[in-house]
This record gives sequence, C-alpha cells and structure tokens, in this order.
Amino acid sequence: MKIEKAPIPLIVPNPDDPRLTERVRGTDQTGADVEIRVPVERPLTLYLNAQEIVTMMTIGDYPEYLALGYLLNQNMLNITMSSPRSNITMTCRWWWCAPSTTPTLSKS
Repeated sequence: MKIEKAPIPLIVPNPDDPRLTERVRGTDQTGADVEIRVPVERPLTLYLNAQEIVTMMTIGDYPEYLALGYLLNQNMLNITMSSPRSNITMTCRWWWCAPSTTPTLSKS
C-alpha cells in the first residue's frame, strides 16, 4: 500500500490574528504565573434567503468558506461551473457582537 503525502491546505487560520484568540492567565508546570493566547470558538448563525439554517461554533477565520462548505455538504446549494450565477443571499451573524454593531456577511 502506497501512502501519499497529504496536500498542503489552501486555507489555514492565521495564528497571529488577535480576533481568533483571548489572553488567559494560568500557572505552568513549574508553578510560575503565565499569560498566553488561546483560540476561542464563538457561535456563528447561518441564514439562507432570510431563513435561519444553523448555528455553528467556529474560531471565526474565513466564515464565508465555513458557511458555503456547510451548505454544499448538506446539499442545500447546487453549484456547477457551467451554471449562471444565482440570486442566493447568504448571511452570517456573529452573536457575541452588540446588536447595533453586528457585522453581517452577504454574498450574492
């Protein structure tokens, strides 16, 4: 059996993006106080054509690809290279934002 080397991923999280982590204080194995940044998952609610579809947990990097991948995986979208561009609106809402500043992502 021949084992192929895994291809390099096209999209990877940026570990230096401060939006993806929070500072946490703790104690290391020697008893010393430490402060490190750890990844944080947050809820992301996906709407398709103004209908709530699902709330997913994500670190928040590339939410549009997560949403598109989910819809394709669930067979809720059918995209072919030869089909014309459709009029589907996809919106993602981040629930940890204040209501007046909630960013939305729309793709048409």
